[in-house]
Amino acid sequence: MRLIANFEIRKLLLIALAAVYDKDENYKKAICELNIDINIDELAKKARSLSPYEFFCFLLEKRDINYKDNAIYFDTFLEKVVELSKNKKDLEYIINYFYEHPDIALQGFENEGAVKIMTIHKAKGLESHTVIVPYYEWNIYDAKRAEIYGSFNISDFTDNDKDSIFAKADKSLSAILPDAKEAYYKQLKTNTIEALNLMYVANTRAKENLFIIGTYKKSKDGSCSKNLQSSCILINALGGNSQNDTFVYEKGKLKALNKAASPHKKKIKPQIGANIRDYLKIYPEVYKLDIKTKEKLFGDLFHQTMAFIGRLSCPEDLDNVVADAYYRAKNIVGYEDENIILAAKNAVVDLKNYFFNIDAFYNEKEIVNGRGEIKRIDRLIKRGNSYTVIDYKTGKYEEKHKNQLRGYMEMFEKAEGILYYSKSRRKEYVF
Repeated sequence: MRLIANFEIRKLLLIALAAVYDKDENYKKAICELNIDINIDELAKKARSLSPYEFFCFLLEKRDINYKDNAIYFDTFLEKVVELSKNKKDLEYIINYFYEHPDIALQGFENEGAVKIMTIHKAKGLESHTVIVPYYEWNIYDAKRAEIYGSFNISDFTDNDKDSIFAKADKSLSAILPDAKEAYYKQLKTNTIEALNLMYVANTRAKENLFIIGTYKKSKDGSCSKNLQSSCILINALGGNSQNDTFVYEKGKLKALNKAASPHKKKIKPQIGANIRDYLKIYPEVYKLDIKTKEKLFGDLFHQTMAFIGRLSCPEDLDNVVADAYYRAKNIVGYEDENIILAAKNAVVDLKNYFFNIDAFYNEKEIVNGRGEIKRIDRLIKRGNSYTVIDYKTGKYEEKHKNQLRGYMEMFEKAEGILYYSKSRRKEYVF
């Protein structure tokens, strides 16, 4: 049920990695080894122009990925991609996330003929229609597990009351040293209680059917031995007595799972498609945009571009970072204006102290104030114990903008504010 265990999921991630690291020849060789017919250079352009979710949907439309027979895995995969995308995570981060979290598994498919394998500890608090406990044979009273190390008084054997030794408190030592005996039996008691609790958890996870499989030792008369092994305790509790090699205890009748009542049964299967922009056009080419609409689109495109620019470490990367941010933004806004590239570069240069050498950043951060109002901050910077709130403006300076920014700043104990006007490159500091 783990996503990363599915071959088609691994193939999808490999293709995505080849698009992200399109200059790495090793990924290209891996693609060739799998006989995947994909142009890496074209794929890299797609990866830069589409959101992570759209990019994976685009890949799933290709014949190289078997979506039909693995839909249950890809549906869960895409749900996780959407969740990560909401936090502004880029394609490279999302790919690595699946490799770094190999336990991500299918959710909500308990009635689809799947078997969950887990330890008794992990099953605590959970229930299943049918449970099989295949290894019911741990020792309840385990003297070996009771051995602990400690410092014990040996004054009974010396002339000094403070003499002690550091040793293992096993059964032999507990017979001659009182404090070793106390430590030994305290640990033994703890282990016994833990083992009994484990028995209780294992026996109470099933809603309807419980199967227990274990080994047991026979006494001379053929009955189950009285030793403190989990299987023997259970058999004796059930009144077991077998002259054969196998003891079987049955009670009740098996109950089948009512699949008709499954809450996860899908009536409609969603179709995967990345070509939504072929069907939805916000502004057709025949429509002549007025000046007001152009200004609004310019503002939306500038804000969206800046939202894709995070923390920078090297000034030489600025051109590539801004270009990637612009291509991603224009596909979301549905509008193009290459003047945004220069405006975004200028913004980063003018505000370089808030893009380089910072502790943390948050773009398009939504915060709820004390009155329950949701405020969206263009860029929030954390450096030490102080915050800087940056608000981008693509229009002309207005005094009311300061009051708006102060409304954001009041949500922090210590914060400064900056109004940045992209066209005039004006910076207004607000305290």
